[in-house]
Amino acid sequence: MVDHPRTMLNNWSAQTGRNVEYHEQKFGPRHAEVWVVRVYVDGEQYGAGQATRKDTAKELAAIQAVNVLRNYGQL
Repeated sequence: MVDHPRTMLNNWSAQTGRNVEYHEQKFGPRHAEVWVVRVYVDGEQYGAGQATRKDTAKELAAIQAVNVLRNYGQL
């Protein structure tokens, strides 16, 4: 598991000048909401997360994006 993946992405973005964006969507009724968050780097999707809490979905998406960047040797 990655330590503080959102912080890592923010720091990486600041150091490299790459643009990191989170796109959030909510589905389902209020009592059973599901959040889907996608992470984009310079317009290309690098990660996605799904959970009943927005923060959890965002964290899962960030973890996936950090892992992709590591696999590409960029982080």
